[in-house]
Amino acid sequence: MKKLLILSLFALLSFSHAVLAKTIKTTFFEVDLPKDWVQVKDVTEEDNSLFATFSNKQNGTAVIIVIKPNKNYSLKETVDKTTKQLFSEFKVNIDSVQEVDGIYVIDYTFKNAKGRYFMSMNDKSTCSILVTASNANYGNELIKAISPTKNNETLFPSL
Repeated sequence: MKKLLILSLFALLSFSHAVLAKTIKTTFFEVDLPKDWVQVKDVTEEDNSLFATFSNKQNGTAVIIVIKPNKNYSLKETVDKTTKQLFSEFKVNIDSVQEVDGIYVIDYTFKNAKGRYFMSMNDKSTCSILVTASNANYGNELIKAISPTKNNETLFPSL
């Protein structure tokens, strides 16, 4: 009887954890939030744009996803413009810029934090994913959990 009670309690706890997992569905992607990840604010979507913020309270990681309609710039021009203007304004040190499978990966340091900025583009949208943490790899867990919607696969890195 005691074993049955323990097994039932374990099953209940396992089930309750599964129920607590939050699924976020957007026009551009769907994500089942991994353990310890929370949605900071509701996703904002309007005019073919998206703004989403997530954090991991355990390791202090923040992930921001911004998707906007393409302008008349190439991805390389957008990356160059971003690294020169945005990062110089905030005095961020650019550690490396590399292209991996059509997605630019910009590693940076800001004060005591490490970060990684993914920039990508498809025929309609430009996507920026900003990860800030004590270790830039801490955002990978969330990024790996993202399932792009049809025709948006090239906006998200496959880690």
